[in-house]
Amino acid sequence: MGARSLGLSSLIQHTDKSLKADRDFLLKALKEDGQLLKHAAKTLQADREVVLVAVKAFGRALQYAAEPLQADRVIVLAAVKREC
Repeated sequence: MGARSLGLSSLIQHTDKSLKADRDFLLKALKEDGQLLKHAAKTLQADREVVLVAVKAFGRALQYAAEPLQADRVIVLAAVKREC
C-alpha cells in the first residue's frame, strides 16, 4: 500500500458516516485501494458495482462484501483474477 493509499485509508477510517456512504467518492477511492471497502457503509458493501470495483483493485476485498455478493460469480472471478 503506497503513501497515497495510506492517506485515503486514514481519511475514510476516521471520517464521519457521510463520507463512508458517499458512493461516488468511494468508487473513485476504491480504484486506488480496494481494501477501503472494509470501511464503507454496509449499503455500499452490498452494492454490486462498488464491490466489483473494489475486488478488481484488491481481490481480497471480497471478504468485506455483503454475504450475497461473496457468492456472485462475476465478483468472485474478478477477485480470483486479481489475486492470480
